[in-house]
Amino acid sequence: MDTSDALLLLKKAVKLATLTDSQTTAADVNGNGNVETDDALLILQKVVKLIHGFPVEGGI
Repeated sequence: MDTSDALLLLKKAVKLATLTDSQTTAADVNGNGNVETDDALLILQKVVKLIHGFPVEGGI
């Protein structure tokens, strides 16, 4: 994942983009069953190495 994935999630949050089912599954990195701005934030944190993994993977 990279910054373009986070941007896509932010666009989805303001209804400027839609996700496929597989994109939705992959984008739910916090594992709460929804794709939200929190997921975009986690992706950005991982990109800049503030976290080492996503909650859905069992790590932060």
